Amino acid sequence: MFTANEVTRLKGLLAVHLREFTEQHGLPEAEFSKGTFDHKGHCWWNVTLTQAGAVNAAESDFISMAPLYGIPAENFGKTFISNGKSFTISGFAPRNRKLPVLAKCVEGKGFKFPVNTVKAALGIPVTNIW
Repeated sequence: MFTANEVTRLKGLLAVHLREFTEQHGLPEAEFSKGTFDHKGHCWWNVTLTQAGAVNAAESDFISMAPLYGIPAENFGKTFISNGKSFTISGFAPRNRKLPVLAKCVEGKGFKFPVNTVKAALGIPVTNIW
């Protein structure tokens, strides 16, 4: 059985070897998830390698869907002010008809916004079609 301390120690050892492996093969830096272990003696981690310049799923969704709602794709990651707080656009949820724009505040907490609120905050003309 693994203890939390053993999992942490193993993660450190694996990180050293993974760093050597990525450098040797010209791969991007790897990120480890927190180590997990169960009562059966299994221990595992998720390793993520992100290619330089790769677009994550949230950014891809925003780039493909936001222009359909009148928000240019280059606004992903832009900051806007709403109710005196600063938010950074972090994604788009087209299935949420009322609040499809996803954003994070400075503390990292996620929020949803209506399209017209974000457009107005970004200085994009708001048009109502009905």
